[in-house]
Amino acid sequence: ITPLSEKARERRVPVTRLGRLVNFGGLAVGLGFGALTEMAKRDKKAVMDSSPFLSEANAQRIVRTLCKVRGAALKLGQVLSIQDDAFISPEMAKIFERVRQSADFMPTKQMMRVISGELGPDWREQLQHFEEKPFAAASIGQVHLGRLWDGREVAMKIQYPGVAQSIDSDVRNIMTALSFSRALPEGLFPEHLIEVMSRELALECDYIREAQCAKKFKDLLKGHPFFYVPDVIEELSSRRVLTLTLVPGFPLDKASDLDEDLRNQICEQILILCLRELFEFRFMQTDPNWSNFFFDPRTHRVALLDFGATRGFDKAFTDSYIEIIKAAAERDRDAVLRKSIEMNSALSFLSTIFYYLVYCTLFVNCLFILYW
Repeated sequence: ITPLSEKARERRVPVTRLGRLVNFGGLAVGLGFGALTEMAKRDKKAVMDSSPFLSEANAQRIVRTLCKVRGAALKLGQVLSIQDDAFISPEMAKIFERVRQSADFMPTKQMMRVISGELGPDWREQLQHFEEKPFAAASIGQVHLGRLWDGREVAMKIQYPGVAQSIDSDVRNIMTALSFSRALPEGLFPEHLIEVMSRELALECDYIREAQCAKKFKDLLKGHPFFYVPDVIEELSSRRVLTLTLVPGFPLDKASDLDEDLRNQICEQILILCLRELFEFRFMQTDPNWSNFFFDPRTHRVALLDFGATRGFDKAFTDSYIEIIKAAAERDRDAVLRKSIEMNSALSFLSTIFYYLVYCTLFVNCLFILYW
């Protein structure tokens, strides 16, 4: 979940598959028209130097469309935004970074219809106060501030309508539009990405499952001096609404002004947590987004948020994976290759690659904090 951008607009979420398809179709046509317009403005050398599909006008089309439809398409843009230049071009990275920093929010009437349908018409009676404008928005839902009658402030995450029902079609439509414009990197294997993204997003759209994962993580980290998980408010939660106690502080991507010793401590603790999740808990939050880590400067503790992407791992996977890491540390190339092949024969290839990319991203981000 990302704090609401100043550029965020109140726009109705297209709910039906047809309505969403119209937006993706318009994007594909717009990208083609934009490329032709850009080619007409450039000389031959300029066209060869950079893709006409990646013009500023087309960048705005991509950002505007993804932020309007939200859901799986916006999630894909956010995932691509955290990849490095070896995976996507710098031009595309800039476009998807703008996508990551932006997300429109639902009009009040549409938001109220969603929450009343999930919690019933009398849901506001359980709150002393409720902010109708969200303070954060993301690919799947937006977050509103509320206050319970006992004085506790809460964050209510409300899912966009139609998102869960259109995951497969959204991913395929945006991949088709971007492939048509040659905006995707070579070697991406779109069919593999579609399968993995669809499976992961289906899990993230189930807020009942997310609440259960949050409670399990809270138990696993009970008494931890550095990490904690906010409470789930059961009576204000459902499959499409999730309410948690509000956490103070700021996301770790805003922590660059902290002193070096404190940054090193945060990095060390996150690395330890990452390893414990994988090899001790065998239960991991696999969304390496710094907005999911909130640091409280008063208590020097970090709140863990957003457990929609949490996954469990069986012992066979973690045992094989730790053997590969040990072999790599010992610089035994033959053992790394042999054990990797053995692991791949026992596990889904797609899942293995997906988890590997997640782990690498998280570790690299942690090292980035360490050496700021």
